[in-house]
Amino acid sequence: MKYYFLFFLLIGCCISEMFAQKRLRIDRVNKKSVYVDIGQELTFLLEGHEDYLTLTITDILPKENVIIFPSLGMVDISTIKVIKMKKGRKNFARKIALMLYRFAATWAFYSVIDDSINGKLSKGSIIVPLASVALGGIIQLLFANTKKYKIGKNASLQAINLNLIPLNA
Repeated sequence: MKYYFLFFLLIGCCISEMFAQKRLRIDRVNKKSVYVDIGQELTFLLEGHEDYLTLTITDILPKENVIIFPSLGMVDISTIKVIKMKKGRKNFARKIALMLYRFAATWAFYSVIDDSINGKLSKGSIIVPLASVALGGIIQLLFANTKKYKIGKNASLQAINLNLIPLNA
């Protein structure tokens, strides 16, 4: 029985590095922290630049305070001045737009079948899907919630490593 415990303890220590989470944490004064994981798209403004960059995070090195992007390479966290993020992953505008896109695809599919049976193309089979797609795009543009986090006095950006058992601490 005690050998099973030692075996599982050894396995747990060996694979804890595989399941380690590296995250970026945006700490704000008197507000809930926001986390960004590896693989998420990040829109940010670097110090000395005028344009925002939108890149996917490849890796995070917490000890060096560095984020690794595929096209930009290594970026020091202290050079990031502003981060833009979409509020909530389940945005209502995105849901409505996706429903309108599905409606347009369904309408176009069935109208093509109907038009092939009847032998003539109707105006509604073109206008309704185009209007639905346009309306979905407009709704997404108007109601997309984005939040700017200015890194500085009231907010800080940190790279954290959430190991269960730190082996090389």
